[in-house]
Amino acid sequence: MHNELEGDLAHAWIQTAALQADPLRALGSETLHYIGYWNSGAIEEGVSHLRTFIYWRASAHLRIPFLPSLRCLPVYHLMTDHVRRTVQDRVYEVVAEAFHTTVGEVYEDEEPDPLYLPPALALFLDHLRRHGDIAAAVDDLRHQHRKLRRTLGELQQTLDTGSTLGEARAARRRLNAALEALRTDLGPDDQAAAGTVDQLIDIVPGVVKVAANPLDPVGYAETLLARPADWIRSWWLRRPVRSALRLSTRLDDLGRYDRLLEEATGQRCDPAEVEALRHQYGRALDLYGGDSRLPAVPPRAATGPLA
Repeated sequence: MHNELEGDLAHAWIQTAALQADPLRALGSETLHYIGYWNSGAIEEGVSHLRTFIYWRASAHLRIPFLPSLRCLPVYHLMTDHVRRTVQDRVYEVVAEAFHTTVGEVYEDEEPDPLYLPPALALFLDHLRRHGDIAAAVDDLRHQHRKLRRTLGELQQTLDTGSTLGEARAARRRLNAALEALRTDLGPDDQAAAGTVDQLIDIVPGVVKVAANPLDPVGYAETLLARPADWIRSWWLRRPVRSALRLSTRLDDLGRYDRLLEEATGQRCDPAEVEALRHQYGRALDLYGGDSRLPAVPPRAATGPLA
């Protein structure tokens, strides 16, 4: 676990049908198979899956962000999206009852907001090329996008202190206005980073005992029924806001930054390495799916991220 082994996660041994039907059990079975095989480097695939699974649950228990590597990210997305699909409908019924509203309104509130960010890396490298000051380049980016940071902070504060879905909707409308203003400020030649801003469902440790068993998330929503309505409303509104970018488009951008990177830092990207990275990530996406919507894990300032 501590040697940072990462194998080729798009492996032919994984059965696609079983993976899509129940990814947690399929990946668990394959992990044991890989580690027990003891031949042809199979243990690296097993350790990669095992680390992804353990870090996912550890980050949720410790309430700190988990930042998966590029190879682990599609697997991580597959597992958490399975949990969301499994519990979503029943959880929405429980939440709708707690707020005295309809399931349709809860679904409407859960629609992700589109996010189009400026090409931050290109802007940073351009500033660094012109001024040669890393700190000034970072400060310049922060100053340019202070309104977006402030609006995201206001949204989270409203969710933390609000008590109704109406208050949450009003805060999201303000966020949408800020996101739209940011998009209109993009220049005609800017390659915007596309993504989403939303709140996601993940199994929360410490809420109920079943939350300790992510291999069987079906009963999670049922246990919420035993919680008071006030608790359910508070939990629902206070889920952290998260943004997720489509990394495949960001990998495409790396090739365009080659000259800018060399002029700013003296370092040069090897086009063959960039293409190999894009190919590996693409294979993982083909097998596991997913290129956005990271699960929400509340951050804790005193502890660093799991990566």
